[in-house]
Amino acid sequence: MKSVIDELYNGDRATAIRASKFGAEYKQLFEKVCELEHDLLEKIPQFDALFKEYQDAETDLAGVAFQYEFNKGFIMGVRLMLEVMGR
Repeated sequence: MKSVIDELYNGDRATAIRASKFGAEYKQLFEKVCELEHDLLEKIPQFDALFKEYQDAETDLAGVAFQYEFNKGFIMGVRLMLEVMGR
């Protein structure tokens, strides 16, 4: 059985987080990453398949790390709430 925290992270439960939009800083950084990827693959096209495999593995790793950090942060938030309420 999945934990409620995991369900929140994965979007299996409705949250306000889904409605949030990324800001200008994110957009700027995303465009920079896309530009660098394009430049890299243009210079060394023979590594296209390997690079895409690397990106997929890195994305999977980041997803696991982000979920772990989300869980830790959520639990910390509950602990703070309990402390403020005086248990």
